[in-house]
Amino acid sequence: MSESIYTADVVCPGCGASVPVEAERCAKCGSMLGPGQGASTHRVDLKPAETVPLDERRWMVISLMVFAALFLGFPFLWKSRAFTRAEKWFWTIAVLVETVVIFWLFYIGMAWAIGRIRDALP
Repeated sequence: MSESIYTADVVCPGCGASVPVEAERCAKCGSMLGPGQGASTHRVDLKPAETVPLDERRWMVISLMVFAALFLGFPFLWKSRAFTRAEKWFWTIAVLVETVVIFWLFYIGMAWAIGRIRDALP
């Protein structure tokens, strides 16, 4: 079962350009898009998943950090617009704890292996 992924963009009232929902100003013409400027009345376009970059897919970024890159995935997390600031902090702390546990287990395993090798040498 595949999950449909869509991102929302606001259409700028000044020039008609597609602008991310969280933007305060249009990057093309500079029109204000904030709540005080009536941004809620602007048309919103939904883009299909094929146009969503991999680093904007929440589970792709989380999987990268948890299962593959550990703390090396932080740039993808913090660059991604798919997470709120609180979620970014949560995943940063969770992956740091996971990284420390993995490195600690690696250290314990290596210390045990070196001890066994020393015991086996004459």
